[in-house]
Amino acid sequence: FLLRVDEGGECLVLRGESVSIGNVRQTRADLPVLANLAGRHASIRRSLSFHGGMQDVIVAEEGEVRVGDESVSSRPLVSGDRVQLGSALGFVYSLPSARSLSAMVQLQGAFQVAGTDRILLMKDRGKDGRLLLGPGRDCHVRVGSATAEVEIFAANTGQMRVACAAGGKIDGAPFRGEHPVDAGQIVEDGSLGDIFYDP
Repeated sequence: FLLRVDEGGECLVLRGESVSIGNVRQTRADLPVLANLAGRHASIRRSLSFHGGMQDVIVAEEGEVRVGDESVSSRPLVSGDRVQLGSALGFVYSLPSARSLSAMVQLQGAFQVAGTDRILLMKDRGKDGRLLLGPGRDCHVRVGSATAEVEIFAANTGQMRVACAAGGKIDGAPFRGEHPVDAGQIVEDGSLGDIFYDP
């Protein structure tokens, strides 16, 4: 889904255990980019282990992948890694918050997907994958003028939920604490402004 936050911009949020990256014209990738790439150039595969936590691995599929100066066929990613797909597309992988298992992929250059260069790889189901929106440096979406945080996460049923300690409104109806949110709804929080969730 596309997450739009007043003063925080837009992020494309992807849920799932694998995200493929490739050329937009071949329509075979989860992240279709208008760049000189193979149809399924590479993928990021996410796995959760009891002892190791979340592990994201970049896997070369139909194209060349470099992490830093090293050409790789498969490699675990660490926060701050610079990844190059072929000669065209680069991105920076990061884990913005120690409080969440959701990661960020920041496309480099002028490349975008769905109108944004920020992709959040959301750990699906559970508060440990929550997306944090607020003023802190460890938030996935920073809003410098905010005075409190908002959390967005997928419940164990898969339903998306929003949590605001100070409460807010969903499509104009007040709520406090935690509440389900559906596609297309507008969440208002006094400290953040409007949040729009668009599938």
